[in-house]
Amino acid sequence: MIVFSCNLGYVYALSLNRELRWRFQARRGILASPLVAEGLVLVGSLDWNFYALDARSGWLAWKYRTGGPIASTAGIFDGLVIFGSADGQIYALQMSDGRLVWRYKAPDQVNGAVTVYEGAVYAGCVDGALYCLDAHTGALRWRYQTDGAITGAPFALGGVIYVGSSDHYVYAIPA
Repeated sequence: MIVFSCNLGYVYALSLNRELRWRFQARRGILASPLVAEGLVLVGSLDWNFYALDARSGWLAWKYRTGGPIASTAGIFDGLVIFGSADGQIYALQMSDGRLVWRYKAPDQVNGAVTVYEGAVYAGCVDGALYCLDAHTGALRWRYQTDGAITGAPFALGGVIYVGSSDHYVYAIPA
């Protein structure tokens, strides 16, 4: 199955031979890439909701309303789906039912994708900092300040987190 979203607010699921299996529409655009895990399609929307859709049917399994638009592509860790929001929060929800497990309040918008690596969540913030949180609890482990907004996805490889900033630098930070 091929799953993708568009800025008109639709999530599409196609068979491998490109036939439409189902379509879901949020109330606003979707900028984040959907994830497929544990029989669910997981994606946030600019309508302030994070959606979990049944991967086979497209029916809504659950949704969680945040305090702002969601442009962040989510990460997955140990039954949790973790994502940022323009309300400045990083949320961790139980994937099975959408129950809030933890959230971390950053000082500004978290619009880029979160990266989960070796039990930690890495998320950039418009305040210019890269935040490293414990994936189980949401507790802050450390933060690294740059001189520009971080709106892209951190990348993890070989014990190093790479992230670009609007200050025109790419940073390599030990995980």
